[in-house]
Amino acid sequence: APGTQMAGVGFTANIRAVDSNNNLVENFGGVTPNSPDVAFDVLEGPGAPAETPPANIALSNGQGSRVFTLNFATNTTRLQVSTATGSLFVSSITAALTVNTSNYFRLQVLLPGETYKPGDVGAGGKAGSPLTQTAGNPFTIQVRATDNYFNQVSTDAVIGVATDDNYDVPPAPKPLSSGFETFTLTLKTSTETAPSPNRAIASQAAAPFITFGTSTHIPVNSSAAVSLLMIVAGEESFVPGDDLSGGKSGSVAPKVGGSSFSVTVRLVDKFYNRVPNNTPTIKLMSD
Repeated sequence: APGTQMAGVGFTANIRAVDSNNNLVENFGGVTPNSPDVAFDVLEGPGAPAETPPANIALSNGQGSRVFTLNFATNTTRLQVSTATGSLFVSSITAALTVNTSNYFRLQVLLPGETYKPGDVGAGGKAGSPLTQTAGNPFTIQVRATDNYFNQVSTDAVIGVATDDNYDVPPAPKPLSSGFETFTLTLKTSTETAPSPNRAIASQAAAPFITFGTSTHIPVNSSAAVSLLMIVAGEESFVPGDDLSGGKSGSVAPKVGGSSFSVTVRLVDKFYNRVPNNTPTIKLMSD
C-alpha cells in the first residue's frame, strides 16, 4: 500500500511499463527502446479541490519517476498514469493514499455565504460570496486553525476576533475545539453609503507567529430609518456607527445674528448610518 504523505510535501512515484506478469518491459517489439510519454492524473472524490498533476515524462527503457505534491489532506486520493504518446499500455491507478495535514500555520475566517474548501489554496480555502448583513443584527462567523493549505488542524488554542468596525463590541476570546469554533458579531457601521474595508480578523495572542485569519469584506446595510441628524457644515462631521456620541463629532461656534450658515441633514438609523433610497420632505425651524 502507498505510504502516508503530508500536504504540501513532495514525494516520488516510480513508473514502470510491465507485461501481464508485471515484468519490466525495457524494449518494445524486441528492438525499439521502450520510451513512451506518460501522463498523470490525481483522482479525488466529488467536491474535492483539483490537484495539479506533474508534467508528462518519457520513460527510459520502460521506467521513470515523477515528484507529486498534494495539498488536500484526505485518505481517498489516487494517482493515475496512462500513455500519452508512443507504445500504448493499459493505464494504472494506485490504491488510495493517506495525505495528512501539515503543521498549524494560519487561521481562516469564513462568513455567512462562504463554504469551506480545504486544500484549495488558490481560492483561499473557501468558495462563495459573503451575504450582506444589517447594522445591529448579529451573525455567526466560522474560525478554523489550518495548515498552509487550509486543511483543518486540531488545536484548542484560544482565539480572539476583532473587526474594522470602530463601534462594535468584539466577542470574548474562546478556545477552538479540534481547530474549529464559531463567533457572533454585531456590526454597527454601514458600508452601504460610505464603502470602506470591513473585515473580521482572528488572531492567537499567545502565538503571534500564527498568520492572522482575515475575512473578505463584510457588506453591511443600514437598519430601519428612525430619525433625522443635522450637522453644521464645516464645523461638525457625521460619524456613522457611533451611537454613543450621537453620530457626529465637532462643535458649533457661536453665530452672528443675521449671518447665514449651512447645515446638512441626513435620515439615519439608530446607529446614525445614513439610510439611502428614502426621500422624505423635511422642514427646518429655529428657536
